Amino acid sequence: MSVMITGGTGFIGSYLARRLVEEGCDVILFDFLPRFDLIEDIKNKVKIVRGDIADITDLLISIRKHSVEYIVHLAYMHLVESEEKPWKALRVNCGGHLNVFEAMRITNVKRVVYVNSVAAYGPAKYYEEKPISEDTPPRPTTVYGMCRAFDAFMAHYYHEKYGLDIIGIRPGGIVYGPGMTVHTWFRDMIEKSLLGEPVKVPYGNQKVDWQYVKDTVNAFVLALKAKNLKHRIFNTCGEVRTVREAAEIVKRLLPNAKIEVEDKGELPFPYLFDIKRAREELGYRPQYTLERGIKEYIDIIKCKAKNRGNKV
Repeated sequence: MSVMITGGTGFIGSYLARRLVEEGCDVILFDFLPRFDLIEDIKNKVKIVRGDIADITDLLISIRKHSVEYIVHLAYMHLVESEEKPWKALRVNCGGHLNVFEAMRITNVKRVVYVNSVAAYGPAKYYEEKPISEDTPPRPTTVYGMCRAFDAFMAHYYHEKYGLDIIGIRPGGIVYGPGMTVHTWFRDMIEKSLLGEPVKVPYGNQKVDWQYVKDTVNAFVLALKAKNLKHRIFNTCGEVRTVREAAEIVKRLLPNAKIEVEDKGELPFPYLFDIKRAREELGYRPQYTLERGIKEYIDIIKCKAKNRGNKV
């Protein structure tokens, strides 16, 4: 199976590439600015293509050159940058997304699995502790969330109009693990604590759906292989805990951690999701509790530091 991952050297992409290599797939990583540090262990087992998701010519050349059968579309501007540069966000997040579907329509790509986001639903205050299903109307409050909502509508359009095999995955609120590039306050809470440095963490009592990156990757692999689907977009999840509870877990695992939890800020996405559809049609089951995920995160960072001859 030949799989091209757009944004393939990023956080989720690098883990997915590793998993697909293990399963014997021919993996092509399509990225505007490849991050070789995240794929150091597999760089000789994948094909790396530098390309711009906003340029359909780059996509078409790569698909045809490498005989791509499947695409996992992860290339995206994240929340903060999308707020700062909305025009660029529209070009990359919406225009690039549309290019993937157009390229699929023109070529022989069999299936596209794209990442969506629970930010499309809007903040938790809109939902009053009610589980959110895929049929819940979007109410985004950020440029990023609005792009995600648009992308889901476009996926539905291309499926209905052209019969394209397109599947969307909405990971949990915060996808975490070694190498994460967003929610840096959470990354700092673990990695600075390992170094004995003090750290301040926002959002204290806010509840979050925490999804360890390997659970996220499993959802994409299941979507690549799924058959006889009734639906085209799926919520997935991990474990719901507050940020304060996450900090307490870190403190238990790292007793010398100096973490100050603040209650400022509001996360732009909800935390309680109905994943019945993903369970029944994809066979998705989260394997990582928050504690297990944080422990593995810590163990991996310690192992890497030891291999470099550093102490943490």
